[in-house]
Amino acid sequence: MFETFKKLNVKIFNARPNIMYLLPKEEALQLTIQLPEGLRLGPVQPKHAKFINDLWPHRETGSEFSLERLIRWNVSMGIFDDREDGKLLGWCLFTQHGVMLG
Repeated sequence: MFETFKKLNVKIFNARPNIMYLLPKEEALQLTIQLPEGLRLGPVQPKHAKFINDLWPHRETGSEFSLERLIRWNVSMGIFDDREDGKLLGWCLFTQHGVMLG
């Protein structure tokens, strides 16, 4: 497989290991969440794809389009600063398989 990657000039990078966390739904529903004043949760919009891509350490040619597609096709949430015209501060994008990217 790696020989084929070399012939096709496929870039291989050593990604950070994945860390998975699990909180049962019943426990999550018991949590009380209160955001600091001036912050709000809301949906991430396709217009945010460029901003996210510019900060993403794994950006490549076409990655902005891939992020925009994820945002269009899946529910994704962000935290916004309403004191700065709703600036996106953080996000969680969902893939088709339910994996969260943040």
